[in-house]
Amino acid sequence: MTIKERIERLDAVLHSKNPSMFDYFNPGRSEEEILGILKTNGIRPNESLIALYQWHDGFRAGVPFQALIPNGTLYSLSLMMDSKEELLTWEEIPEREDYWPLIGAFEMDIYALKNSTGEIYFVSPILQILGQKAFESIDSMLQFITECYEEGILPIDRKKLDAGFEKYNDKIVKWKAI
Repeated sequence: MTIKERIERLDAVLHSKNPSMFDYFNPGRSEEEILGILKTNGIRPNESLIALYQWHDGFRAGVPFQALIPNGTLYSLSLMMDSKEELLTWEEIPEREDYWPLIGAFEMDIYALKNSTGEIYFVSPILQILGQKAFESIDSMLQFITECYEEGILPIDRKKLDAGFEKYNDKIVKWKAI
């Protein structure tokens, strides 16, 4: 499955579960805009990262917190850059220069793209998780998120994500074992 097909599948699942969520997304950006931002900030262009931000440029600032996964909202490119500045101050995180926040929460938990490999790592300084590999790629992360919605592990109500954390955590454990 191509990244664009994977995003279309996620889009369809989210539309079927909670179409009002799309009121909070920023419109997607053009490939040229995305490439310009990535180049300016030293981020390795990646087909999946470009496709993700062509779909939507994260959630709008100043709207109620919209979670894509438990405690995680898709960052806009500008929020990614702002959050990177914060991440660089977390001295306890090894190789922090190589991570770019992609999905996160206000509690400083983030799913970060490792620029050099394209892998996604979970970082939670409060829990002393300082870079645990969560997904092989943006593609596998989107596949996981889509499956969680399709299987009812991440049902959405009209106002917020209603996460069954136990089911979600069980799926993560099984996912990593594959």
